[in-house]
Amino acid sequence: LMLTAVSNTSIAQCTLVCNSGVNVSLPGNCQVAITANMLYEPPICGNPLTVQILNNLGQLLPGSPVVNATHIGQTFMYRVIENTTGNYCMGTIIVLE
Repeated sequence: LMLTAVSNTSIAQCTLVCNSGVNVSLPGNCQVAITANMLYEPPICGNPLTVQILNNLGQLLPGSPVVNATHIGQTFMYRVIENTTGNYCMGTIIVLE
């Protein structure tokens, strides 16, 4: 007796289109978690997404994706990564008061 199981999984890919020069204003508590919805053009993908904020050397900012008062006036690169495929787009944010 021989049993064969076949699994066919399909993962939908999203087309990610990131914006550059996104102004991020800090609320009263002077920190905000940057989300994918703040950074890229619709349609919003149904797949899980990760946001990474990068310093000027391309390294992950400590505490990413949260920015705070110490970042006011600075411009950072960011990546929105589609977790299931590894596809990503990049842009910039400017942290404002």
